[in-house]
Amino acid sequence: MTYAIERLVEAGIVTIDPARSFGAPIFVRGGARVEDVTSRLDADERIRDVAAEFGVPVEDIIEYIAAHLVERLRDAVGIDDDH
Repeated sequence: MTYAIERLVEAGIVTIDPARSFGAPIFVRGGARVEDVTSRLDADERIRDVAAEFGVPVEDIIEYIAAHLVERLRDAVGIDDDH
């Protein structure tokens, strides 16, 4: 599990449940797979449009983006989970 997903699970924004979406991370509110939402964002779709389509609050998507950026920065400077 990635740093970002761990933080989002701890915050109650994302869940991982083998009985739902075959254990893929999903947003708690809206139930969309994180991968589906992020692929739309990667295609330069607007956050509000993606949120509306998947029923995921804009704030939850922004929290995902923030956690993902922190993860990338941690990787860039060599911070591991032990620090």
